[in-house]
Amino acid sequence: MTGRQGDRESEAIVVSSFKNPEAALNIPWAGVDQWRQVNQQYVLLIETYTGQLEPLQAIADSITADLSALDPIMEALCAKTCSHCPDPCCIGAKIWYDFNDLLYLHLAGEPISASQLICTRDQICPGWTPTGCRILRQRRPWICTWYLCPAQTAQIEHPEHTTRMLISSHSANIKTNRRQMEEHFIRMLTSV
Repeated sequence: MTGRQGDRESEAIVVSSFKNPEAALNIPWAGVDQWRQVNQQYVLLIETYTGQLEPLQAIADSITADLSALDPIMEALCAKTCSHCPDPCCIGAKIWYDFNDLLYLHLAGEPISASQLICTRDQICPGWTPTGCRILRQRRPWICTWYLCPAQTAQIEHPEHTTRMLISSHSANIKTNRRQMEEHFIRMLTSV
């Protein structure tokens, strides 16, 4: 493969890797080689499209700002609930990086882990500790920040609770920006 043909095949790997509906049944990029390959493709595509990335970089920066604002709020909420939880989400839930998580991490210049968080459904997240997550919020899959368990929801139950409003506002921004980031990235790759 050379030139544009290789680029198109690289683009196809990244774009289709998590957009396939059956992919939701499988952990994407669970093998070490698959993980390495998909991340190499992101690096290659970002290098290839460097001149067109300014809007995507701005979106990634906005996501980083919202995650940074959410971090102390979520850490305080987790401190009140997670260490006392009889069934921690991090043990029961099956968490992995998806297409947008990886796109964000690469655009934000965050370090990429050596492997997918879990490679089989019987594993637990390696970030879990009895006192909270050891993975920095900006490096976690979005679902880890987005999801509020019933105990956390009860802590901020009142609709006018300041914490609830802040979480809702920042989460809405992140959801919108993740969708726009994905759409812009795919549009950029397919407008050849």
